[in-house]
Amino acid sequence: FFETRKGCCGTGVVETGILCNPKSIGTCSNASEYVFWDSVHPTQAANQKLADALLLQGISLIG
Repeated sequence: FFETRKGCCGTGVVETGILCNPKSIGTCSNASEYVFWDSVHPTQAANQKLADALLLQGISLIG
């Protein structure tokens, strides 16, 4: 990932939910380079990496 500390949408530190969408002003052009879509929700790319890790390493990854 290119950016791990702030979200793709807006300032990346305060916006959430309906304030962030692909047409929002300040939305990055490549969300797959970000861990977070907004200030709290992971991007599809981050969710995919987590899901892949869970499928490969199982529940032991969590606990």
